[in-house]
Amino acid sequence: MEVIYPFALVVHLFCAILFVGYLLVEAIFLTPLFRQIPSQWSQRIKEILGRIETRVMPPSFLVLILSGGMMVSQYLGGENGYFQNLGQILLGIKMILAFCILCLVVFSLSMFFIFKKPNPLRRYMHPIVLCLALVIILLAKLMFWVG
Repeated sequence: MEVIYPFALVVHLFCAILFVGYLLVEAIFLTPLFRQIPSQWSQRIKEILGRIETRVMPPSFLVLILSGGMMVSQYLGGENGYFQNLGQILLGIKMILAFCILCLVVFSLSMFFIFKKPNPLRRYMHPIVLCLALVIILLAKLMFWVG
């Protein structure tokens, strides 16, 4: 695993930048923009972005989760033990938050692809996921400061 770790880390970081970057752009720029332009235009832009989002975001999120899972083995289990120090506890919290995001993504995709219905959480989904992702990023940095 030590050989694969640097590769998994780079892949993980690129996927995180793509995933969180999209959420930030949507929250900071697109949502206020949609309030300023005519509804016909905003609806058309949302349709186009929705198609791109459903093609790009699920694979990038899947790779983000898988690469993160690969990296966890460096810090949990085996000689390292489980939740024996603050860094491992923070990693556990990160894993729980990532699982929450995974549940929201699976719910959203199943509503779209399987049930063919609008997501009832659509309005709140991206702000919730963005907040969870930002907390995960803060925990990641904190993990390496505390050990």
